[in-house]
Amino acid sequence: MLLLYTKENESKHFAFVPYQYGGYSFQCDQDLRRLKEMGWAEMRHERQTLKHPIAHEHWATTDPERIAVKEWIANWRLRGRALTAESYRRYPYYAIHSKIKGELPLSKSELAAIDAAKPQPAGRKITVFTLGYEGLHFEDWANRLIRNSVAIVCDVRRNPWSRKYGFSRSQLEKNLPKIGIEYIWFPKLGI
Repeated sequence: MLLLYTKENESKHFAFVPYQYGGYSFQCDQDLRRLKEMGWAEMRHERQTLKHPIAHEHWATTDPERIAVKEWIANWRLRGRALTAESYRRYPYYAIHSKIKGELPLSKSELAAIDAAKPQPAGRKITVFTLGYEGLHFEDWANRLIRNSVAIVCDVRRNPWSRKYGFSRSQLEKNLPKIGIEYIWFPKLGI
C-alpha cells in the first residue's frame, strides 16, 4: 500500500526496489524497526499499528499530508494478495524479483509485462560505471544499479560510512546482496 500511495501521490518520503514480494523500501523497514524499539509501534493481526495514544495523536492532526493519507487509505479497499496483484499490475518493474507472482490473480499478459520490465544486460561487454549517492534515497540509487544490470559494486571510499541510511559499508554489505548485487570494499582502487 505504501508503494502505491508513494507512486500515485508523488510522495518523496520513501523509495522502493524490486524485491521478493514486490516493491520494498529499506528505509521504511528501518523506520518501522525503530518505532518498535521505541515502543511506538507493534504487529497486530499481521499488520503494523501505532500504539495508543500515539495513534490518536497522529491521526488527530490537521497536517494536510496526514489527512490525505488517511483519506487515501479509507478509499483503498484492496488488501492482502489482491493489493499485491494490483501493485504488480500498476508497477510491474517492482515485481521483477517476485517469488509469488505465479500465485497471484494475474493474467498471462500481466505476467508478461513483469517479464518485460526486467532490465536486459548489454551482452557480454563489461562496463564500469561510477555512481555517487548525493541527494538520493538508497532505493533510488539501487534502482540505477538494477536498471543498468550492475552485478558488483566496488566501494572505493577509504572510510565507507555515511550518516545517510543505506550507504555505510555494513548496510551495503547486508542490503545489496538482497537485490542480487555483490558488494566489495576496495579502498586501494580509490584516491
